[in-house]
Formats: sequence, structure tokens, C-alpha cells
Amino acid sequence: MMMSLAGHLMRFTKNGATELFNEISLHIMKQFSFGTQLIHVDTTIFSVYGKYDNDAPGGTDSIQVTFGHAKNGRMDLKRFVLGMVTNQFGLPLFAKAYSGNKSDKKSIMEMIQKTQQAIDFDDESYWIADSALYTEENIKLLGTDTNGLRISQPLYQKLKSCSTPT
Repeated sequence: MMMSLAGHLMRFTKNGATELFNEISLHIMKQFSFGTQLIHVDTTIFSVYGKYDNDAPGGTDSIQVTFGHAKNGRMDLKRFVLGMVTNQFGLPLFAKAYSGNKSDKKSIMEMIQKTQQAIDFDDESYWIADSALYTEENIKLLGTDTNGLRISQPLYQKLKSCSTPT
């Protein structure tokens, strides 16, 4: 029996767009060898006009279109954030929408952890992220072995010295 469009939309809503997108990406990665030598992790902010009610029920995965840190200087606009992990060809491996006030320092680490849980990376993978990754909390999460993240030697020495108690 063929499921109606409404039935598909209900399943989509129940399971979530992030999970669906990531499952499709993983399926494609298993079918084709696109490579994961360079992994890029970043976020971008979308500023929006108009009225957006933040009335999503508590405990849902819904994001809040809200005021947050305005990289573009537009403090008058609400925003939301899109985080993405891509390989060296720009093919998405993971994507997630975040509330407009979500910190890059937390979302970048979350994306790295979720991507590492979903994909078995080879030993030759290099992760590229902006300075938001390098917080004291994230350095502690990475630990001295960096959980499989390959980073430049000078930066590794700096991270190692930061995470070593004095």
C-alpha cells in the first residue's frame, strides 16, 4: 500500500530533518568513495526579517529564531544558525540547524563528535575549524590524543600545554 504525502510528512516531522539528512549522507558515503582526507567544520548565520514566535513546545528539537551574537552587526534582526561538516569536495557529511543564540564554541565541538560517531574516518583525515574550536572546555574534551583529530604540530603543542596542569 502506498503511503500518502501526509503520512510521509508526519514521519519526516517525527524523525527530524537533521536525522534524515545525515542518514542520506551516510548512505551515500557508504555507496561511493568520495574520501574524507580533509574535514571542514563551520557554521553560518542567517539573519531574518519579520516576526518569529518562539513558541515551540519545551523538550522538542525545534530551533529558536532569536537574537544572538550578530557577526554582521545587525543587532536588530533575529537569526538562526546552520552548522555543517563537509569533506574536501564540499560534500556534506553532517548538517544541523541551531537556535540563533547557539555558541559556535559548543556547536562546532558537537558537530565533530556526532560526525565521528557516525563515520569511521581513516587515520589520514585532517579536521579544519575556525578558532571557536579552541576553547579550554573543548581542549579538555579533545584530550591529549585529540580523539583522532589531526591538527598542525605547533597548534598541537599549544593545546597540549594548555591542557596540562601546572
